Amino acid sequence: MKLEYYSALFSILLVNLVDGKGQRLDRRDNADLLSVIKGGVLVADGKLTSCELAVIDCRASITAASCLHTGTGLNPDLKYQVYLDDGLDGIPVHYNVDSITVHPSYNPANHVNDFAIIQYNPNGTISWQNSISPKYDANWEEIGFLRVAPSNLEKDRWEGFTYEFSPASHDNKCDDMSEMYAMNSKDMKCTNWTTEALAPEFNICGIPLGTAYGIANNNAYIIGTYSYSAVSGGDTMCSYTEHRSYYTTLANYMAFITKTLGRDLLIENDFFKVNMSALSVDYKMVDRDFIEDNGLKSTKIAGDFYKDQKPGIGLDLNVGESVPLDSDTSDVDVSSDDHAESSKQEVETESSSGLSNRETVIVAVCVTLGALTIICVFLLYVFWYRKRKRNTKYPIGQAEYQDMLESTIGGASAHGPDIRPDSAFELPSLLPDPRPHQMPLMRELNTQSIYHAEMPPEYDEGVEQMLVRVSSAVYKNEPNPESTTPPKN
Repeated sequence: MKLEYYSALFSILLVNLVDGKGQRLDRRDNADLLSVIKGGVLVADGKLTSCELAVIDCRASITAASCLHTGTGLNPDLKYQVYLDDGLDGIPVHYNVDSITVHPSYNPANHVNDFAIIQYNPNGTISWQNSISPKYDANWEEIGFLRVAPSNLEKDRWEGFTYEFSPASHDNKCDDMSEMYAMNSKDMKCTNWTTEALAPEFNICGIPLGTAYGIANNNAYIIGTYSYSAVSGGDTMCSYTEHRSYYTTLANYMAFITKTLGRDLLIENDFFKVNMSALSVDYKMVDRDFIEDNGLKSTKIAGDFYKDQKPGIGLDLNVGESVPLDSDTSDVDVSSDDHAESSKQEVETESSSGLSNRETVIVAVCVTLGALTIICVFLLYVFWYRKRKRNTKYPIGQAEYQDMLESTIGGASAHGPDIRPDSAFELPSLLPDPRPHQMPLMRELNTQSIYHAEMPPEYDEGVEQMLVRVSSAVYKNEPNPESTTPPKN
């Protein structure tokens, strides 16, 4: 029973070590699909943002335009970088941003068409790609919302990821909280999931998860990226009675994304069966000034939730000199001398100074196995020792055994010299003694005193005399007068 208990305990511990923080055991299969996706975060002027990336490949990602746009355009003074985790290929990397393309119909007032294409590592070879969904109404098994969690961006270390799953069915509360969503439901996904903030000063508030993925066909496909949240009964993510978060679905924008990047995307068309040529480059959502007249007033919240963090707090980085951005256009091309391969080499050099996430898991598992092995060996030794102790026979000649007989048999502890042999004593054989040098000492012993000491009256005198004769014969190596067997010389 104990061994079964320890085995179950170890199994739970091992699964927790491998899974990593934030994952739940009841969704292991779909969580495994999410774990191999390469995720990332946006860093602005050396500070971590809450803006996550829907990573297309090693040269482009998509994030919310509200994370980059100030309402009048891009901030030309900010230096942007993308940090990608170790999904897919096991190698975390970071790059300086080379260009940002905000959708031309993005409306910061109501978050219509809220996404931007970020490009980096322009000279890099495309060695991996995440799958992206070209259908907004695919037959999803369920939808996963994901947040990747960096632990040390300076050394490109990642803690793991947090995820939640929602059914693909429609939530009517999403319509109630946002009329804009109700008018554009085919271009958006909605959930009420939140997760804890990474920046320490915001840890009391729940924030939305960064990206949405569809689970189907034993694969996970990018659906979209976070856009905005709607809260009622309050005006912040720390105070509300109802909350919903909304994600821009990228399927209807595939032609625009492909044209902007100038290359094809990874699409499993046998599953989706989509005619990409039929998609419009100029596609956009329904846009008008929405009036929340359905009786449920809500406050819209968007952008970087960490933008107000104090200098020096959180996960600040040393990022070098800034890359200028043109604030006059949403399609910005910039150049940088320290991106792509040099950035990747820097990452690999920094990562070599410490253990990676997988190495940490391996070390933890090995230590756990070693400790359990030692415990098992110790328990087996204890069981063996106790069993041996129960089966041990006391030799008849031990003095301790004779002490027990003295206390049990009356008269055995009579007065007289204590001539009991020690633990190593053996009764002499009737054969010629091989130790003749010990015989004089044996003959000097007064053997009569053992049996003549206050015998109980019920003992027959004849029996007593017989015992004396037998004992004398044994100790003196003399023949028994009543024995018919001749003595052995």
